[in-house]
Amino acid sequence: MTYPHRPRPATSEPPLVGPAIPAADRALESGSADALQKLLSDTAQAGVRELFEKALARKKFGTDDVAAGRRYVEAYVVFLHYVERIYDAARGAGGHSLHSAEAEAGKTHPHPE
Repeated sequence: MTYPHRPRPATSEPPLVGPAIPAADRALESGSADALQKLLSDTAQAGVRELFEKALARKKFGTDDVAAGRRYVEAYVVFLHYVERIYDAARGAGGHSLHSAEAEAGKTHPHPE
C-alpha cells in the first residue's frame, strides 16, 4: 500500500513508514486489531521499561555529585515526557487526531494562509 502523506523515495533506503501503519492496514483488512494492539502495547511497554530503569538507576546519587544529579534529572524528564506522549496518544490528543477532536468539540484553530 502507498501512503500519500509519506511518499516513498525511489532509492534502496529503508521505508519511511514504521511497522504501525502497515499493522493498522492489516488490522482493517483482516477485521481484527489483535496484532496491532499487541505491537503497540509491546512497543510502549518496552519503552516505558527501558526509560524507567534508566531513571531509577540514576535516582540514587550523592548530594554533592552535581553531574550525577543532572544525569538523573535528564533521565527523569525523558521518562516523564515519554509516558505523557503515550498517554496523550492513547486518549487521542495531538497529531492527526487534533483536527477531528477539535471538530467534535466545536472548536477550531487558525491555519496559516
